[in-house]
Amino acid sequence: MNNIRFEIEDKTINRQTPAEWNELKQAQLLYLTPRVMFQERTETLKAQILFYLLKVRNSKLKNMNMSQLTGLFPAVEWLFSEPNLTINPFPEIKAGRKSFIGLADDMKDINVSQFAFADKFFSFFLKKKEEKYLNLLLGTIFIQKNQKFRKEAIEDNAALFSHVKLDRRLASMAFFIGSRKKATDAFSDIFSQKTKRHGHGKTGWLGFFYELAGPKIGDYKKVAEMNFFEMLGIMRKINADAREAGKRNKRR
Repeated sequence: MNNIRFEIEDKTINRQTPAEWNELKQAQLLYLTPRVMFQERTETLKAQILFYLLKVRNSKLKNMNMSQLTGLFPAVEWLFSEPNLTINPFPEIKAGRKSFIGLADDMKDINVSQFAFADKFFSFFLKKKEEKYLNLLLGTIFIQKNQKFRKEAIEDNAALFSHVKLDRRLASMAFFIGSRKKATDAFSDIFSQKTKRHGHGKTGWLGFFYELAGPKIGDYKKVAEMNFFEMLGIMRKINADAREAGKRNKRR
């Protein structure tokens, strides 16, 4: 948490504000995501966020001079970087009349197929900024209660999520972005290998994993249903074995 100290009318005020995404309460997350995600940072916006987080009456804040105010801006700058939210704000959520179950923290229970579709829709959203891809992403990472992930259900799920409030949808996207970034950092070698080998082609993650690990794991369906992080570990082992084999061949 950030410890903030400032003065208004000769009175010293001490406040604590979140210093990273996982420290945000759900209400704070819902307030902030529509204001900071994919938005231009301005002094007016930073001031608005400060007023909200500091929980000081606007009438009091008006007595702050601009130098005081701008001196507090570093406390909210982190909100304008890529979200690092890895705690799922909605383990369960309603869309329409259906109940959906979200992913575990860090997306640790996502399978290969689920990640492949979610990553594809996220990439489309970044390129086109069309709301339908946000809904398709959520229709992928949330599964109807008592059901398993099925790619055939994605579009129907997305139609239901189109009626969910935007702040909740953006907060869920922030969770995907943060968890994906954590996985990218932990397995940067595999993510880099995928980009070099397959780029952003049609086969995506499923094709990449099946091509390299399929012979060791089984058919396409088995690869698709495997836990994504388990697959990343297998890929790392395959790469390590290949490097060791290459070293042995050179010594011959």
